[in-house]
Amino acid sequence: MIFKREKIITVKEENLHLLLIEGYIKDDFHHITCALVVDYPSFEIKDVKVGLLSAPMQACQEATKLKDNLRGLKIKPGFLAKIRKAVGGPQGCIHLAELLYDMGQVAFQSSRKILNRTISNEEIEEKSQEFMKGKCIAFK
Repeated sequence: MIFKREKIITVKEENLHLLLIEGYIKDDFHHITCALVVDYPSFEIKDVKVGLLSAPMQACQEATKLKDNLRGLKIKPGFLAKIRKAVGGPQGCIHLAELLYDMGQVAFQSSRKILNRTISNEEIEEKSQEFMKGKCIAFK
């Protein structure tokens, strides 16, 4: 083996209206952690914490300062473009953007467990269709 990358994302229900999404990427060069506090059901990012525990270059640390650009963003269609604009590009970090995008996907997917307690399966499918249309064979 010449390279290994781990990515773990968890979602916890802080209360009826807040989700805590925690994730990390760890590989031979990077160890990036992130925690998002997300309002539910709006999926608005209320708070962000980012840690760059290891990176190939010292300049990479600068990207963590962009985390404040994430507050107020909503996890909804178009989230990837917003993430890239907020923390990507020449001043940002592609690995952080990748982690955040995956955290948004997991937040949405995990919300199905909450929805199962409150709305019908038909309404869940409707919400899923809205978010996933054109991104998956199941949601053409």
